Amino acid sequence: MANGLKGIAWKDVNTKFKNDFTETEKYAREYFSSSQGDLTRLDKYLKELESQVKTFDLPRRINK
Repeated sequence: MANGLKGIAWKDVNTKFKNDFTETEKYAREYFSSSQGDLTRLDKYLKELESQVKTFDLPRRINK
């Protein structure tokens, strides 16, 4: 699954969209769709990944 997103130059894309992560996500989904075709698989993978990350004992960032 990650291979479908591997070709994205994330820093460049985020800069292009001025760190508008909604636009970055839209771009990444279009990129993935054109190379892999199956957004349902991507959504399932991301939901599973998010669930796993939530189990990590990570410190919360406090915005100042």
